[in-house]
Amino acid sequence: MKYKKKHFTAISIVFFLLLNPSEAVGRNIAVQSNPAWTGEVEAVSRFKLTAENLGWTCDIFDYQNKNIDNKNYDFVVCYVPCAYKSRHRTYLILSGGVSEDFFLNNGMLKKELSSYNGYLVIYKFANRSQNLTDRSSASWKYWYPSAPYLEEWYPTVQFTAYQEVIPKYLFYTCAVWGNRLEDEKYIKLLSLLDEQPYTRFYGREVFADLYQNYIYYIPADGISLIKEIQRNGISLILHSENHLQDKIPSGRIFEAAAASSVIISDQNAFVIENFGDSVLYIDETLNAVEMFNQINAHVQWILSHKEEALAMAKKAHDIYIERFLFEDQLLKLETLHMETSNRNIHESIKNY
Repeated sequence: MKYKKKHFTAISIVFFLLLNPSEAVGRNIAVQSNPAWTGEVEAVSRFKLTAENLGWTCDIFDYQNKNIDNKNYDFVVCYVPCAYKSRHRTYLILSGGVSEDFFLNNGMLKKELSSYNGYLVIYKFANRSQNLTDRSSASWKYWYPSAPYLEEWYPTVQFTAYQEVIPKYLFYTCAVWGNRLEDEKYIKLLSLLDEQPYTRFYGREVFADLYQNYIYYIPADGISLIKEIQRNGISLILHSENHLQDKIPSGRIFEAAAASSVIISDQNAFVIENFGDSVLYIDETLNAVEMFNQINAHVQWILSHKEEALAMAKKAHDIYIERFLFEDQLLKLETLHMETSNRNIHESIKNY
C-alpha cells in the first residue's frame, strides 16, 4: 500500500482499508525481540497488530533466531541491542530507560551496534545522549552508513476506538524493574492503596503474595491489557526515577489514554506537556501518606463526578489519537525506509 500523506488519522486509515481492500497488500516486515522480556513481548504484539491494521504482514522472531535470513522482508525492526544483524535492511529501536545498553559514558553509540541501517529513537533519550542527534559530534563516526534516524519513537498502542468506560476501580500494574520495587516510600504507598476496596493490582505472580487486591497476570498479547484497564476505568501511573529525571514517560500513559480511562499520574514532564489537564496529578516528591491522600482524593472525586471525569478521559484519548497513534508512527518509519534505502552515504549525510 502506498501512502502520499505523512500523517494519517486512525479514521482515515480504517476507512481507506475498508473502502480499498484490494490495496491492502502493503509491506512484508519482521520484528526481532527477546521473548524473555514481558514488556517487549507486549510491545511486539502491538507492533504486529498495528502492521496488520495497515494491511501489512509482520512476523516475529527471537533475536537469536537466524532463520529470519531465509525469508524476504521489506525491512526488519529490532528491539534488542545486539551485534548480530540479519541480512535485511534493519532498524534498531533505542529504547528509553536503558541507555547504557546502547551508549558509552560519553554519549557515543557503541561501536558493535553500528551495522544497523537506521535507528528509532525513543524520546531522544533526554539528556543521556545529547550527541545522538548532533550531526557535528564525534559520535557520528560510529554510525553506518550515515545513521538515518526517526526521532520520538514511542512505546504506544495500535488504534483503539474511544468508548465510554465507567470508572469503578483503580488499575495499577506493579513493576519489577526500575527503583520502585525496593523503594520504601513506594512500598508504603502501595500498601496503603491495598487497603482500599477500589484498588486492583496486576503484574507478575510474585505480587499475589504481597497484596490482597492483586488480581492476576495479564497476558502480553497487545489486547488484554487495554481491555483490563477498560474494565477498571481509572489508571494510576507511577514512573521510575529515571523516567522522571529524564522527563520521559513509560508506555503506561499511552495504554491508559488508548483505553479511554481516567488517568492519575505523577508529575512527569512529558505527561504534563502532552496531556495537560486531561490528567489528574499527584506530587511524587511528597511522602507515602501524602501521596496516598492525593490519590485517594482524586479517586473519590472521580467516583462522585463521573461526567467531568469521563470528559477528561475523552480528551486524553483524543490526544493519543492525534499525536501518538502507532499506525502513524509506523507510516513514518515506512517513509524513512523509502527515502533512505536507495541513497548512498554522501546523499544521506547531506540530507539528514
